[in-house]
Amino acid sequence: MRSTMQQMLSSVALAVCLLAFLAASALASPGELDPTFTTGAGFNGSVTAIAVQPDGKIVVGGGFTAYASTPTAYIARLNADGTLDRSFVGATGLDSVIYAVALQPDGKIIIGGAFTCIGATDPSTPLQCLLTGGSTRNHIARLNSDGTLDTGYALPAVSGFDGIVWTLALQADGKVIVGGAFAHGFGTPVAVHSIARLDTDGRVDPTFVQTGAGLDGSVFTTAIQPDGKVLIGGDFTHLEGSSMPYVARLNSNGAMDTTFAPTGTGLNGLVQSLALQPDGNVVAGGFFTSYNAVSRSHLARLTSTGGLDTTFAPTTGLAGAGFSTYVALQPNGKIVVAGDFTGYNGTARAGLAQVLSDGSLDSTFAVGTGLHDAGVVTVAAGSVLVGGNFTTYNGATRGKLARIYDTASLALSKLGTGTGTVTSAAAGIACGTTCSAVFDQASSVTLTATAAAGSTFTGWGGACSGTSATCVVTMSAAVAVTATFAPDSAFTVTKVKAKTSVGRIVLTSTITVPGAGAIAQTATTKKGKKLTTRCSTKKVASKAGTYKLTCTIGKRGRAALRKASLALTIRTAFTPTNGSLAAETQALKVKRFR
Repeated sequence: MRSTMQQMLSSVALAVCLLAFLAASALASPGELDPTFTTGAGFNGSVTAIAVQPDGKIVVGGGFTAYASTPTAYIARLNADGTLDRSFVGATGLDSVIYAVALQPDGKIIIGGAFTCIGATDPSTPLQCLLTGGSTRNHIARLNSDGTLDTGYALPAVSGFDGIVWTLALQADGKVIVGGAFAHGFGTPVAVHSIARLDTDGRVDPTFVQTGAGLDGSVFTTAIQPDGKVLIGGDFTHLEGSSMPYVARLNSNGAMDTTFAPTGTGLNGLVQSLALQPDGNVVAGGFFTSYNAVSRSHLARLTSTGGLDTTFAPTTGLAGAGFSTYVALQPNGKIVVAGDFTGYNGTARAGLAQVLSDGSLDSTFAVGTGLHDAGVVTVAAGSVLVGGNFTTYNGATRGKLARIYDTASLALSKLGTGTGTVTSAAAGIACGTTCSAVFDQASSVTLTATAAAGSTFTGWGGACSGTSATCVVTMSAAVAVTATFAPDSAFTVTKVKAKTSVGRIVLTSTITVPGAGAIAQTATTKKGKKLTTRCSTKKVASKAGTYKLTCTIGKRGRAALRKASLALTIRTAFTPTNGSLAAETQALKVKRFR
């Protein structure tokens, strides 16, 4: 099985990593290729491991010997934009493939794989490795942050393994869980059957052991629980003499955790990938097609005790699945699935899909024609890095590595000659003229427009509509929104005219407003300190435009006009739905009329 798995991983393995980023230059929808991640010719061989540093740089391991036509054997580090990081010296002189990468908090990099030599100009044989300046490292090594060999870690006389390392997982205390296809760890009298733990100096930890025969097969994937227990998946069927088909859990000392056990026959095929949910349930991807005779095509979710979680219920599941199926969890609970498949639940999905927590397909994550030959998934946040043995993604050339949008972008433009701001909840938009931000797919984003003093918000456009100050956008795809602001100077009042009749005085005027709001007008007279309101009127403006206003002075005002002229002060105000109040005052003398 070891040679079969090695061939599969070297030819079809993929690495997927969710990487935080801000796409300000273009609209992005989940599943679309990120064109800002430029790889040139990419790698000339398969990518089998990816790890993203806190600074956004990407450590890549695999079966390649060059990136973008620049020699770099089996390991490279890329900048966040996809260009080669030339400050990373790299472990020159590696003699074989890297299958696993783990990042320490101090920036050092642990690598595992099929290699036994590092740093030689001719690593073709063990002797040539030593004669040409190399160092023996038995399938495990640690690099400094610049890529040079950490010479004090995993020394060959006291550490390393007699077979391939497929997987690495870093514990909180700095120790490392190692899984693979080995039977012996150097420097320890204790037999290690495909699973071991290294101390912080790289020595095999003799206190992490299984009783009896241990495992009867290889370990391809590991996951560490918060309580220190270790989940393992592989092609084994027994652990410590007990039936344990393809997935198991170990206590923190390495012994079998008997509280985790399959129901009935459990899974019927090997497990390549495990992803631990916060609730303790476990998503598994692999070669299986059922769990205890219940159909589960290459993808299943197990409970925290090892039984089948029936609330995760794909219908037909993955179709056309070949050598690889790998899984990873999104922070929002969705599941990224990568592999050599052609569809999910009856819908075409080539090599990459996203699944909801109930097992249904997330249709908002659309990959087009996707890719071929994919595997190994690692999750951070924001985008999906895909590596493998493919040469295109959705028809675009990509040499073994691509970055895929996993979020949807919102682009907002401010229109009009007024001023104002637009903010968002969740945070991301904080606009002046034009803003873009990315948000979790299918999330709801509330935009709020606020006019500056002297301006009015007059309405939304694009994915929003109406004149309300707020708009809610669902980020199922990339969206564009406009917000228009107009200056309050657009508020005008024509000269007020008065028409006198026997019993009343009618004031008329025409008001132009820049948007929806309330119009109010009052006419007053003043004698000494006494202010008398002669008439008042209000009108609702439903939108920008021109409105006629009539204010009628009744009998008392008409009686006063018989005695003397009226000196009226007429104040017209407009209070916009979104914006600041604007007002205009006119003086009007109505001549005495008996």
